[in-house]
Amino acid sequence: MSFLTKARIPLIIGLLLLISASLNAAEESASDSIRVGMGDIIIPLSNPLNDFDSNGLAWWSVTNLLMRGEAYVDDRFDLNNSIPGRSINVMLHCYIARSISYYSHEIAHDYLFNLNGSRHFRVDWKDWSHLVPAYIQSNWQTTFSTREMLDYLRKISRNEHEMYFPFIIDFEAGLYQQRFNAINVAHHFEINKIINEKNAVSYLINQFEDFFYILFLGDKEICKVKDQNVYVLYYVNDINGYINLMNNDINIFISIDDWLAASGFADFLSAHTLNSIHALANYLLYGDEDVEPIRFRLGEKTKISFPNYYLFPSVRGLFLQTETFVDFGAKGCFLSFGSGLDAFGAHRTGPVDRLRIGGQYQSFNLPLRWLRLNLSPYLYLDFTNRFEHRGESIGIEANLSKLGRFSLYGKIEYNRDDMIEQVIKYKDNGLYFISGLVISM
Repeated sequence: MSFLTKARIPLIIGLLLLISASLNAAEESASDSIRVGMGDIIIPLSNPLNDFDSNGLAWWSVTNLLMRGEAYVDDRFDLNNSIPGRSINVMLHCYIARSISYYSHEIAHDYLFNLNGSRHFRVDWKDWSHLVPAYIQSNWQTTFSTREMLDYLRKISRNEHEMYFPFIIDFEAGLYQQRFNAINVAHHFEINKIINEKNAVSYLINQFEDFFYILFLGDKEICKVKDQNVYVLYYVNDINGYINLMNNDINIFISIDDWLAASGFADFLSAHTLNSIHALANYLLYGDEDVEPIRFRLGEKTKISFPNYYLFPSVRGLFLQTETFVDFGAKGCFLSFGSGLDAFGAHRTGPVDRLRIGGQYQSFNLPLRWLRLNLSPYLYLDFTNRFEHRGESIGIEANLSKLGRFSLYGKIEYNRDDMIEQVIKYKDNGLYFISGLVISM
């Protein structure tokens, strides 16, 4: 069977979208991209308690809204005019970013096992152990016994190993969500060519959650809990839970030391870690509110960023996604490559056997009579380590602007056996659509 036949019709459509984007002659500022600027909000028109994408939009909106409110505190007390004042500002921004990131993380744990249908945002006003009211998880054990849950998972799984995939994804969903939040901020850096201390703080808190989680909680003692059927559960934190299930139920040994080293590499060596530290230092020392990302110049108008690294602990093992941005001046393109760490000889990280290659074009306009439709197509292809085609993710993001201070955001994609969309986000194969209302602040 030929490559195009195996990739099916969506592959051809995706290629045509990318080609049409590159041929489009209309020029616009990179800040006109569908990615909203810091301070704007985008309200998802789907429940943010249900999936990663909707949660990410809600996280972005609430963070930006609170950061905007905190700006009035800056002006009221002239905090930007001294190093102590700017230090207070950074601490306030850290508190805001950490609080909203915490809720985003905890909500993600409820995606798969909220089987009783009661998806509500609830907090315990008496528990301030996280410096905000603690999020109340929806506990499937109040409705189903463990044995009933396992019987259900056996019915929908193709083999005994796959039965444990939802448990693994449930353990890692919070870290996944924060990783996607960090990617969202990184895209904002690149497209708008500006980094300020507010979004620098937001990026660092979301990007480094996995590293500090492993460092401080990774070796926490595992405790065993029994339910009403005396079936042994391993009730642990996100790190130990993943390692225990992978080692004992999937028969893939993951070394926590290798995981910590890989996480440190990805987090500390990412371009936007350095950019964010640079932005914070400039703000604290000199009061500079904006800096530009560090880039190499390739030609008169073309620049390329250093790569960013994103590590995902998947059901196949540790998967590393790298991404860099090529700036053409008024437009640009994200180029991405991902593979399992086993491809680099790190054998105690799982036999992922998956390569993911692709990118997203930013962006082009379809001129309409009264409105402007801004489009950003993307295409990602999945292969084995032997370069056998396995799947794809093809889609387009759109922004219909502008209705005064309002515009409409939408994303439609076709996914089939994609490493990010199916293995990590656990979406069904096929079409996926999300939309939202953008409000310029």
